[in-house]
Amino acid sequence: MTETTKKAPYHHRNLREALVTAGRTLLEERGITSLVVTGVPTEVCVHTTVREANDRGYECLVLEDCVGSYFPEFQDYALRMIKAQGGIFGWVSSSEKLLAAMKAGRSLNSWTNMPACP
Repeated sequence: MTETTKKAPYHHRNLREALVTAGRTLLEERGITSLVVTGVPTEVCVHTTVREANDRGYECLVLEDCVGSYFPEFQDYALRMIKAQGGIFGWVSSSEKLLAAMKAGRSLNSWTNMPACP
């Protein structure tokens, strides 16, 4: 899912549609309540995806080392906004911490149990 259009990445449009339409039913049928979000640019596609998912009741974890921006200050502010107020839109951590938690067999049903990045 890496195709793009002039305005929005293909994967983002499909995730949004999945969250709104039949795909959401598929996620619900499988008991999926938490999403790991990666991609570029952080301040546009990643941020919008996290907000859309959060508005629909999904918990989101953004891996700070798996997102990017052309502008470091935009990246910084976007990640700070996601994790503000104890995770207003989601949580931010690293792929290393996620993999370590998965390897240790920790339950990832709630990202609140995830070791967060400061």
